Amino acid sequence: MQMSLARLARLPCRGQRLRCMSSLCPLTECGHPIIDVEKLKRGSDAEASALGAALGDYGYFYAANVEGLSAEYIRSLYAYSGRCHALPAAVKHKYRQRGGTGVYSGPDIGQPELQYEAEGAAARVCGWDYSRARFSLGDGVTEGDARYPSAAELDPPFAAVLDDCYARQDAVARVLLAGFERALSVPPRTLLQMFEDGAGDFGTIRLLHYPGDGGGAGSALADTTGIGPHTDFECFTLMHQNAPGLQLMPRQRGGGGHGGWVDAPVR
Repeated sequence: MQMSLARLARLPCRGQRLRCMSSLCPLTECGHPIIDVEKLKRGSDAEASALGAALGDYGYFYAANVEGLSAEYIRSLYAYSGRCHALPAAVKHKYRQRGGTGVYSGPDIGQPELQYEAEGAAARVCGWDYSRARFSLGDGVTEGDARYPSAAELDPPFAAVLDDCYARQDAVARVLLAGFERALSVPPRTLLQMFEDGAGDFGTIRLLHYPGDGGGAGSALADTTGIGPHTDFECFTLMHQNAPGLQLMPRQRGGGGHGGWVDAPVR
């Protein structure tokens, strides 16, 4: 089983190892770029340069020293996510995305994740989504329609727990956006202002669960697709995972395009 909280990342060192072309970019023990978020928050020019090197050489990075997202807090959120995904199918169906007014999708209620590839395998991932902005895939949805499980169905209430998580990750996102600005040598608030002053906040938290059969390598579901290859459409994605499975396609260093798929270790 894998549950992803849409944010930071740990797995044994395996698969292709990477080398950073720039000495400005520190690496994890498995050869992936790593950035100290606390140093970015303090305005470190050296860490901003490291961030630019990580994005230029790889297109992604691991985040360390992230305020507000302690290991204890993340464990509690995984426990809560497990409770969300253990809710009865009838409750999940009540809060379904398509044909409903809610935010749940999954093959267990006949609503698999929308396909990224026309000929790709059907996704097995199940997801509970949260956003401060009101949008839905349902028809005729209004502001008063039930969106999330109530306290009677899930205690503490879904919206309260996820909004707290949203606020914590929003603080991280602001530090990173300011870091991106320095790494790109653009004026302060060039990126931040796109999400403020009425520009709209369309960030989404996804509590993702990738069901397995518990059989490990060689089992019936071991080699099936959790979700197809895709490029996220947001400005950027924060991810945390508690089991192997996620893969990334780094930039092709020294030229255009991308390299091959590499495992994203769990940290």
